[in-house]
Amino acid sequence: MKLLLVRHAEAIGGYPDNLRQLSEQGRFDLNELSNKLKPIFNRPDYIFASPFLRAKMSAEILSASLGNIEVLIDKSLKPFAEVWEATELIKSLAADSIIMVGHMPFVSELCYTLSDVLIQFNTGQAIGLNLEFDGIKLKGKIFFNSAE
Repeated sequence: MKLLLVRHAEAIGGYPDNLRQLSEQGRFDLNELSNKLKPIFNRPDYIFASPFLRAKMSAEILSASLGNIEVLIDKSLKPFAEVWEATELIKSLAADSIIMVGHMPFVSELCYTLSDVLIQFNTGQAIGLNLEFDGIKLKGKIFFNSAE
């Protein structure tokens, strides 16, 4: 299974935090990222996003470019959510490829839990992992880093 972890794109400031929208630069950056992803993540089985507006908007831009997959909102992708909730979600899916759009520090913690590699995600950064599930634990190897 391929998993793409994405930190939402750059957002405008404001309050409340959960209603911050993407900036123009954030939208542009995600369109650029989408072009890089088409060869490796075209028509993913699932796209999940945090309920925060900037993550949802980021996921919708990716979806529009990668096959108009329905964006599913999941609270396990909030900024300080428990990583185990997301890993349980991943384990429950019969899928070849999944995209999850969330926030720091969550995306960094999930990446580390799955791959033992600690990455401080920039806004709009994506990390692709090849995942294996042995029936108990998910383990992944990084095969894509949009920052490289």
